[in-house]
Amino acid sequence: MTTAYDSLSGRMQHYLDGLSAWHDMNGPMTAALRQGVVSHERYAEVVQMNRRHLHPLVIQHPVSGRKALYLSPTYTTHIEGMAPSESDAILDYLHAHCQHVQFGFRHRWRVGDMVLWDNRSVLHNAILDYQPHQRRMQRTSVFAREPLQA
Repeated sequence: MTTAYDSLSGRMQHYLDGLSAWHDMNGPMTAALRQGVVSHERYAEVVQMNRRHLHPLVIQHPVSGRKALYLSPTYTTHIEGMAPSESDAILDYLHAHCQHVQFGFRHRWRVGDMVLWDNRSVLHNAILDYQPHQRRMQRTSVFAREPLQA
């Protein structure tokens, strides 16, 4: 998401700096429940935690200092303080922008592969094209501070 931010015009970067957007787990969890991916118990647990957070739309990496867009088509619902139509237009533009092929990496899995990434710099997405094989994943998280406003 650093390269996607860097490729925006200076005027757009300036406009986005300082904005915040809401991220909400409840919508994706509802879809996962309907698809049978999560149990009713897990769904209720997540919804009860009200996993809804306001994050800066542009963050600054605490180590590299680079600015990055911080949004997700799955979890980002709207930009704070904007009319829904304004927020939707900006988020739609940014989501489309971030999905350009020059910002992406697609891994071709082989036995024994391990992939690591930094969520403060990239947007990851599992493409459901591995059937009939099973997707097995082990996740390790290093809990850091909240995303830093750029």
